Amino acid sequence: MVEQTPVLTYSSMRNEWILPLLLKTKSIICILCQEKNHQLGKYNRLEYVSELADSVCLYFHDPSMYSPEKVLKGFEQFKLSTYVDKKTGELKHHTIRIKHIYCVINEGEGVVEVFDVE
Repeated sequence: MVEQTPVLTYSSMRNEWILPLLLKTKSIICILCQEKNHQLGKYNRLEYVSELADSVCLYFHDPSMYSPEKVLKGFEQFKLSTYVDKKTGELKHHTIRIKHIYCVINEGEGVVEVFDVE
């Protein structure tokens, strides 16, 4: 049996590589939703933005990695997840900015599925 090398994912929000151990407690979709939600917040705070963004796109290069159930379960995990506020040290829930998730699956011409998660 050939062992697979774990795939590391870079987290721009944490400015570090996400280790496979983290994936035992959270799904990769949950982590991606955290990242994308953080990016939406940064984008929406820019002074020249007049209309707030509320949609994200997830691209699946390997179609076998995609399933609607994984996306919805991962988003639900994200909604329930918490973080420690750096200023106060308190445990808080994320401000949910994501209202629509566009999933692009690498199949032929590219299949797009839209989830309204508000």
